[in-house]
Amino acid sequence: MVGEKSGDEIIKHRMMEHWDDDYKRYQEKHKISENLVHYGPNCPTEDDLHLLGDVRGKHIAEFGCGGGQCSIALVKRGATCTGIDFSRKQLEFAQGLAEKSLDAEQRGRIQFIWSDLERMDAVPDSAFDIGFSAFCFDWIQDFPRLFAGIRRKLKISGFLVFSLGHPFYKCLDEQWDGQLPPKLKNPYFQREDWEEDEQGRAIRYKIPTLGDLFSFLADAGFQVERLLEPEPINSKGSVEAWDFSDDYPPEVARYVPVTLIIKASVK
Repeated sequence: MVGEKSGDEIIKHRMMEHWDDDYKRYQEKHKISENLVHYGPNCPTEDDLHLLGDVRGKHIAEFGCGGGQCSIALVKRGATCTGIDFSRKQLEFAQGLAEKSLDAEQRGRIQFIWSDLERMDAVPDSAFDIGFSAFCFDWIQDFPRLFAGIRRKLKISGFLVFSLGHPFYKCLDEQWDGQLPPKLKNPYFQREDWEEDEQGRAIRYKIPTLGDLFSFLADAGFQVERLLEPEPINSKGSVEAWDFSDDYPPEVARYVPVTLIIKASVK
């Protein structure tokens, strides 16, 4: 049941099972674009924010690639990408999407690796110019271990750009009743939350504060360069990238930011 105390490895196993069970519904519902590099729901895309710079010729690791859409979009922009995820079903979907979406030359610049992001033994060290992740770190159980591992995978001149659910937004009651301003439910300093998925699996979310994230990154050898809290936009491009309006109502997002984006360079 929700609140059941379990070790990180058990929780991660439940999450893997969840995504293997849920990937088809998720992909069919949200229809994430493989032409745009997204950061979050109703959020500006990389074409707007330019956080990654010119990716042509760059080696990029996408940590938690899911269905591979952002990796594919980056390959289309000239990068060589390695997508990493712990759901084999998501990776099967990603491989199929890459085969349909990319030409032969582009397919030679993309690969997918199954791995727990807190281990990544199968991912080479010092191999990537850029680390990227979009709304995957919400599923992480050990942030210090995650960032230390990513640091090892990046070149000395590398940097990391990632987005995750804003910790302020996670203070709200997720069952929005239509009232504005939205209601608070969880303390900001609670740092974790539990829910049950459709199969009744108890899943724990770790929710670091902004201060926690800065400390974890610094301890892992990163220096934060940019912190963005994008206001919601209603542009066609954003919806094409990743339409999550049902789960993250724009009306609520105008009161509390949904997405936190951080760019951090290797020190």
